[in-house]
Amino acid sequence: MIKSTNIHYYVRDPATKIIYRTVGYTYPQKVLVYPKYIPSISGTRGEQALKYQGINYPSGSVKYQASTHFSENAIVKLELNETFNTFLFTADKDQLELYDPTVTLQKRMAEDNPRAILLTKLINLLVEKTQVSLDVLGLDASMLVHMDKDGSDIDLVVYGKDNAEKIRDFWN
Repeated sequence: MIKSTNIHYYVRDPATKIIYRTVGYTYPQKVLVYPKYIPSISGTRGEQALKYQGINYPSGSVKYQASTHFSENAIVKLELNETFNTFLFTADKDQLELYDPTVTLQKRMAEDNPRAILLTKLINLLVEKTQVSLDVLGLDASMLVHMDKDGSDIDLVVYGKDNAEKIRDFWN
């Protein structure tokens, strides 16, 4: 269940296995989403038997949404949004699977592979040099949802303005 006021999350529809990015105006019980990774026979992303294909926003995801018939069981539904006076993909927050940025960071740092070693070195350096706590750091984008490749960048989330300024100042 998504409880935070942060409106940019990665979530998965458990019925269709499509991974979405939440975006924009968030309602108390619902969230607006767009597809980011879709199950695909020709997909090259993901570590499990189920492979995924990345979808670029906005053109790729809009085309995908416009041309796709969703499963009757899908959690994500196309609904008329009266605020924006258009149809948008929405879902009940309680029914989506949330990728937690802070929990996933710690799990990825515990993995035994070259990317995890690099990630761990980066995080340890940031924590040591800035004195921010590991608890205020998280992952985002492809590393968060296990869709990263060897050449993928490492997208970090830093919670709290003061913490973000410390990280930015050190990085500069």
